[in-house]
Amino acid sequence: MTNKWTACLLTALGLVLGLPALGQSNQPGRMPWPENWPEPQQQREGAGATSRARSDNRSLRRLLPEGPAVAGLVSVSGLEDEIVAVPVISGFAPEHGVAGTSVVIIGERFSGASKVTFAGVETTGFTVNSEGTQISAVVPPGAFSGTIAVTTSGGTGISAHDFGVDLVIGNGSSPVLQKLPGGAYHDITVMGSATASITGPTYVTGTFRVKSGGVLEVLHHPLMGPGSFTMEPLTLLSIGDRQGISLSGPQGAIQVSGTRTFSSEAAYHYGGSVAQQTGTGLPASVLYLIVDNAAGVDLTQDVAVRRGLELSAAGGDLRLGDHDLTLVSDATGTVQVVNGPGRVVSNGSGQAHAPTWGRSDRRPESGYRPFTLPAHAPAGSDLATDHFTP
Repeated sequence: MTNKWTACLLTALGLVLGLPALGQSNQPGRMPWPENWPEPQQQREGAGATSRARSDNRSLRRLLPEGPAVAGLVSVSGLEDEIVAVPVISGFAPEHGVAGTSVVIIGERFSGASKVTFAGVETTGFTVNSEGTQISAVVPPGAFSGTIAVTTSGGTGISAHDFGVDLVIGNGSSPVLQKLPGGAYHDITVMGSATASITGPTYVTGTFRVKSGGVLEVLHHPLMGPGSFTMEPLTLLSIGDRQGISLSGPQGAIQVSGTRTFSSEAAYHYGGSVAQQTGTGLPASVLYLIVDNAAGVDLTQDVAVRRGLELSAAGGDLRLGDHDLTLVSDATGTVQVVNGPGRVVSNGSGQAHAPTWGRSDRRPESGYRPFTLPAHAPAGSDLATDHFTP
């Protein structure tokens, strides 16, 4: 009985809506559809159906036609199907540059662009060509390496690859101090007479180069990334990492995975707050070695100092361990030793050497030049040589 009443109700409802009788269909294999309703549209494919994974406000609206309500349904008027296309970035040139560099962005659907950003930093200087396929934009100050994004009413298109931001510190003539709060860059160049201080995590994908006369302070955060690092002659590297500097691996103040070049014609300053090692990256011969760490510094390989050894007022010792320290005197000069409260400590098999230098056309002892021996309570006999007895 219940099935009969159910069938009657469904048949009556079908008559009201214009549906075929129960069990009938307009077309084989197709669900019944009211005669006075619009036919459902098939999903469109190809160029007309645009889809982008990174669309902010793509909209697709399929709405009922204008007219009276059908069988009690609410009527919506004045709207029609709409697809809003997202801009697409297919490339840009150049691939890296400093702030102020003009970058040409290639793609489509750029017309009406309201915003262009470099790694999230908006630029105010950009123009769009009449076809909407090219944008000329200026790299804004403060930008880091990252994706380029173009925003229109259709959404935001994002580049598949990063634009690399280059940074140049100083002009090579005027002294300047600049702090690097951290961020991603392509190339970083510290010019002569400039001092750069890394104060946050910094990544390079190109080359970090300290040019002659430049100073780099890496006291609290290591330099990282897939790029390379180069110190030119007559530069100074200030190191805060407890492992000093290394030639490879994720340790020390310089941790780039590319080539690391530490010049033997440079100065190395150890200024950490905990005991430090010089590290495997310290060259076998350096111009200057400065110990400025109250907790002291441990020598991790033999080293010769040719121009200056300073044990600063911080009071830390230079501990030799099993490695030798040589204070060089040669035809170009004699090492200058600046004593502080700290001292050179032989706490292993390592020794401090201070050989004399003599000209071949004179008696060997005539070339001797005096120096201050940075050792704790040295005996006069420590200054003895083959040609001189104190």
